[in-house]
Amino acid sequence: MKQSKVYYTRYKKLKRKDDAIDVLTSVMTATTIALTISGFAVPPLLIVSASMSGLSFVVIQGQKTYNLKRKYEHHAVSVSQYEALAREIVSVLHRNHMSSEEYDEFIAVVNDKLALIDDSKLL
Repeated sequence: MKQSKVYYTRYKKLKRKDDAIDVLTSVMTATTIALTISGFAVPPLLIVSASMSGLSFVVIQGQKTYNLKRKYEHHAVSVSQYEALAREIVSVLHRNHMSSEEYDEFIAVVNDKLALIDDSKLL
């Protein structure tokens, strides 16, 4: 399904951004700790250490504000819901012995499931 691919693409993009932010803040925190522990009282190193601490704090707060983890997890759930629905549609359509009324009921069920998935979308 087309929606599944869209959500999978969004999931991968948001996951990469979140992982990059985690790595960046970890590197900045490790550098800050190393500069603090090293004992060098060189003013430029102290300024760099304080700057990295501040920047790390701002980046982490931005990550929390945009809530990337919740967004990419939601997209992953949407992908799995669309894929499960697609598998169900394919399996039902392979059964040729359904009557016209049964197909109508099945289409109504599929529409209900699509509505539930669409209702749970993030804006």
